[in-house]
Parts: sequence; structure tokens; C-alpha cells
Amino acid sequence: MPTNSPRSLRRAPGGTRRNARRAAVVVSAVLAILAGAASPREAAAQTNPSGVLGSDDREPMDVSAWPWQAVGQVNYAGYRYRGSCSGALIGPRLVLTAAHCLIAPWDKKPLPPHDMHFLAGVDKARYAAHSVALCYRFPPGAEKSGPDRYLPDMHVQRSSVENSANDIALIVLKDPIPLKPIPVAADAVYEDRRPLVHAAYPADRRQRLMADRTCMATSQTGGLWVTSCDTYPASSGGPVLIERDGSLAVAGVMVLYVPEVATLAVPVSGWKDFSLTAECPK
Repeated sequence: MPTNSPRSLRRAPGGTRRNARRAAVVVSAVLAILAGAASPREAAAQTNPSGVLGSDDREPMDVSAWPWQAVGQVNYAGYRYRGSCSGALIGPRLVLTAAHCLIAPWDKKPLPPHDMHFLAGVDKARYAAHSVALCYRFPPGAEKSGPDRYLPDMHVQRSSVENSANDIALIVLKDPIPLKPIPVAADAVYEDRRPLVHAAYPADRRQRLMADRTCMATSQTGGLWVTSCDTYPASSGGPVLIERDGSLAVAGVMVLYVPEVATLAVPVSGWKDFSLTAECPK
């Protein structure tokens, strides 16, 4: 485990953040920003640790406009377990999200696709489109993503950077979503202080799309991008966007945070055989 972890990221004058040390983040990080998940028995006892760094720069987005309407909720509702994440529509039948949102934490096996729902453009009680999953596509090693072991409180699962390097996945939808997808910058590499946008449906505002449009990439470690983006539980899989050709494109997904220090995203460029083919694995 690295001993030279970065100090707390704090707001600098002018509304920007500074990275106090350019070094690898601590290997042991809180995973469930993100996976706003719980079994019914444990739901009442949950805590919601925040992935907000300093003051909260998240703001609500207009989901009637592109690309925000193509960001959606990834919700699982099974017999003994439910989970809440976020994702981005990158093809008529393809949603990019975090692998740990699709994998049961207790046995590291994929959750039943027929209980996985994608709702695009959610605004309070309404949404623009919906489909259930048909199957999932994972990069090699993604089945090991997520917590090292299952803890009672889903919001304080701890994971290593090594376990999260492949924490990215595609949901192949049963039915096409009739909305314009967000293009993918699958070749985007890390650039110091590159401006980023992180959008998600967090647990504290589950029915509103929230985005931090003021953040940036601050360093990289173990194949992950370290960012200054504000996030919150249930934001796992929410897209990390960059500007490309005058528009926004998906460069990765948010998966981890170190409380009061940094947030971490898996870049799509780390998925070597990534493709936009909406086919189920054989």
C-alpha cells in the first residue's frame, strides 16, 4: 500500500481546487460512493458518506436537453437485494456503467439482468425512456471489481485500486432507447488538469440529474484517473465527460472516492477490446 497519499483537496481562490500532492491515492478507498445499495434488512441503518470535496459544486441539469437526457439511473430490484447506480446511454441498446453495480458483492457473480433497469432522463416522477437489461459485457478482470469482502453497510465498502482498475461494464438493453446517445472518447488518455464533467443521479437527489462542471483530472494511479469531481452514493457508473470537437463525450465512469481527498474514475481507454457492439457474450 502506498504511504504517500495525497492531502485533502481544498477549494482555492476563484472556485478551483488544488491537488496538494501529485502521488498515488491510498489503495484502500471507500467504494460505495457509489453503489447506493442495501438489503432491505439493512436499509434503515445505512449511512451516506459523502464524496463531496469541500463545497458542493453539483448543480441540477435540464434533462430535456442533450446530452443530459442520455444519462440515467441504473437500478436493480431483486428478491433480497436492491441497488442504485448511474449510467450513460452510448448506443441505442448500450449503457456504460461501473461493473460493481452489476455484480453481487457477496459472491462476485453478475446479478440477474432481468432485474436490472435503466431509466433515462429521470426528472422527479417522470423519465424519458426505460428498458431492462438483456445481458452484460465486462472487460477481463471486472468480475473481481468492488469490495474485497462484503460488509454489512453497503455505503462503506472498502476496495483497493487494484480491484477497481477494470470496474467498468456495458449493459446490453433488451429494447432500444429512442434518445441520442453520448459519443465515447475511447482513446482519451490522462492529461494533467484536464477539465471534466461528472453527471449522475446521487442518493441525496435521486430524482434529479446532478453534475459537477467545475472539476478536473489531478493525477492517475493504477489505471484510474484521480479527479476533483464532487460525487455522492448512487453515482457509481455516472459518466465522466470531456470536451471533444465542441461537444461532450464519455471518457470514463466514476467508481471510487477517498473521503475529503479525491474521487476516482475508470477511463474507457483502459478497456482494450471495448466496442459498441450490442451483442451478448457467447
